[in-house]
Parts: sequence; structure tokens; C-alpha cells
Amino acid sequence: MPFSPVWGTGFGAGAIPLRAGVCSVTGTTGITTSNVHIGPYAASVGSSLFPGGIVITLGSVLSVSFGAWCKQGNGYLEIIVTLTDNSQVKLIMNQGNSTWDYMNGNDVVAAGTKIANLTSYHYVEAIFSSTGVQTRIDGNPDINSGAGVLLNIKSVSFAGYGNAGGQGGYYDDISVGSGSFPGDIRYDPMGPVGDTAVHDWLPSGVSLQAPPAAPTLGLSAGPGLTGDYRYRITIVDGDGETLGGTISALVQPSNQTVNLTAIPTGLSGTSARKIYRTAAGGSVYKLVATLNDNSTTTYNDTVADGSLGANEPTNIHYDKLDEVPPNDADFIYIATNAAKDIHTYSDWDDTKKIPLYLVHWERIKKDTADTQQVKLLLKSGVSSTLVTSAAHEVLTTEAYEYELHTTDPDGAAWTNAEIDALQAGVEAVI
Repeated sequence: MPFSPVWGTGFGAGAIPLRAGVCSVTGTTGITTSNVHIGPYAASVGSSLFPGGIVITLGSVLSVSFGAWCKQGNGYLEIIVTLTDNSQVKLIMNQGNSTWDYMNGNDVVAAGTKIANLTSYHYVEAIFSSTGVQTRIDGNPDINSGAGVLLNIKSVSFAGYGNAGGQGGYYDDISVGSGSFPGDIRYDPMGPVGDTAVHDWLPSGVSLQAPPAAPTLGLSAGPGLTGDYRYRITIVDGDGETLGGTISALVQPSNQTVNLTAIPTGLSGTSARKIYRTAAGGSVYKLVATLNDNSTTTYNDTVADGSLGANEPTNIHYDKLDEVPPNDADFIYIATNAAKDIHTYSDWDDTKKIPLYLVHWERIKKDTADTQQVKLLLKSGVSSTLVTSAAHEVLTTEAYEYELHTTDPDGAAWTNAEIDALQAGVEAVI
């Protein structure tokens, strides 16, 4: 039976993808930029005299297969399989023999024989099942033990323990699933690089109020403006500023004042409105004035083009999601059911690689106590098929939701071209 993945990640995005009930950490565990494998980040487990680890929760399964790139630090590593009765078996570094041994509690069930350079990255694979334990080191068969009966596996922990003054060790490119050995699977991070036409969520700093209608324009005696001008209004509240409202009619003063009337007001909580306009004959809207109330509906404009202020808010989304490591200070958000946001992604470096599957991660939270959900969306520019996941429950703290795709959106094997044309995003369920 071939390897069937259920969870997998590298750490090239600069974070451990934590999600209650799926992936958690224990003890002293984090991300490091030292002792990395290939990418700029790796997972560090265990510190001076303290254990730590990454725990992948499986529920209750009869077998588990996994692979991980491992490196010893100033301590040792162990991969722990915990059963639903909380008993444990493990693979543990034997530093004296430079091997990985299979243990039940403190007893060695089967000693490894394949020598590994423990202080360099090496690849450890294993199958734990009701028929026993099998391992491979750097692709070479090692332990094949029929001892013990393993049933109802609850979790797998990629753990370590640090000696005084150092880290236990490091992991990268972890794969967990069922079936045969995973083989050498690497995870290349791909981040968003652009917005598609489907981007209905809002960038952080933008109000959830609808962009307002256009003001009414008239002319009166100057001195004032000369040229072709258009205006738009924004509303400011506790969430931020709306995107620019409806574009006004063209007005063509000749050394005249432009009189704005019927300037829209906002909903309760509005603290200000902002007036933007183009320079003469231009297309970029720049700040003319701020009305610091929610009542004034008129304004007389004689502001010279050279004295205009900042540009109107932009509707760019992907740059709120592309930080490595992740930054929760900016984001996209929405309070509208079925709103979708889909982004384009960087190309994949396919040198000497074959695409096996794709893991779609989204970092998300809710800011209300009621039930909120999100669906994960995936498509390829090569195909028109949009894959929509089941709804994921959103937590009140930042957590990672994921979908693992072993086939492309049309149900076929992934190709390099399809991954390079990848689009992914989210849909709100509110």
C-alpha cells in the first residue's frame, strides 16, 4: 500500500502550523534560523535540561507512517508514538552507536544497525502498526521488528531533550500518514504574490462600511482650480477607512471654486469623512481634506494640485498575507457570508523534484465569541475548476487551517505547470 499523507510540513514559512486538535507543541519548541536543513528555517526542540516537541494528533488509528529530517543538537531526539491508553513507544537516538533504536518505555525492543551521522541532517522513516515496527535511515532498511502489538495510535511527537547549555535538536520536512514509507518528501513554501479578480474581503485598516456615494459638484467664483477633476469620498470609523467611494461626475473649473454638496455621512461610529480628488487631468485620487465629524455635508475646494495629500486607500490584499515569518499586524478580514478572496502564488522550484501533493495552509482567527467558519479554496490557472473545502471552525486565537490535496483540481496528478499557476484563498461562512 503506498504512502497516504494526512499531515505534512516544512518550516520554510517561518512558523510551526499550530492548530488545536491537529498540531501543537510541548515544552521548549520553536523556529530557528540556525542549524537549518535546506530552507531558511527549521524547528528547534528541547533546550537546556528541558524537553520539547511537535505533536501531531491522529485521534485513534491502527497504524502510522512518518518521515522526518533530523539533526542532533546538544542533546538527543526521540519520535514518540502515543496510544489512546497513553502508553508510549518510541524511536530514540542512540548517541553511543550513532543509530536509532526502537524502545518500549525504557526497554530496547530492537536496536538499530544503520549508522547515521546524528550531528548532520539525516532522514528517519518508520511504520508503526499492529504487526510491529519498521524503520529506514536515509533510505536504507533498518529495524524490522514484529515485537509488540500497537493499536489505537493517538499521536506522534517529534521531540527532543537538551543537555545543559544547548538545544536537543532540529527537525525539518515532516510527513505523517499511513501505508508504506513516505520516501524523501520535501516541502517548498509558496507565498501569495498577487490578487485575482476575486478579492471580496477587506485589507486591514479598511472599514467594513460600504464605500459611500459620490458628492454633488458645482462651481462658483474663484480664484481657484482650472482643469478636469473628479472626486470620491471615504468614511473613517473604529475599523479604519473605507475604500474610495463612487467616482463623481466630471467637473471642469476655470479658475473657480469647486463646491461639494451632499457629502455622504456614515453609520453610527463614524468619526470622519475624507475627500479625495485627482490632479487636473489625472487618475490618482489624493487627499483634499478631512471632515472630522459625521454631519458636515458641504466643502468648498480650492486646494492646488501641488498641495494634495496622501493617495486614497488601496485595495491590495496579498501583501497582507505574504510575510515570512507571519505577521499578524496586517491581514484581510470580512463580516459578510460567502465573501471570497483568492490570490496568485509564486512559482515552484521544480529542479530535480516531482510534485506529489499540495498542502494549503491559512492562518486565521475570529474576533467574536459566536460560531464562525471558513472554507479553503483552491484552483489552478490551468483549470477552471474551483475546489471548495468543507467548513473549518475558526478559533479566537490565530491558528492554521489546512487542506491536503493529493490531486489537482480536476482530480489528476499534479503537474509543474498547474502548481506554477496555483490560486488559493478563503470563503467566509458567517
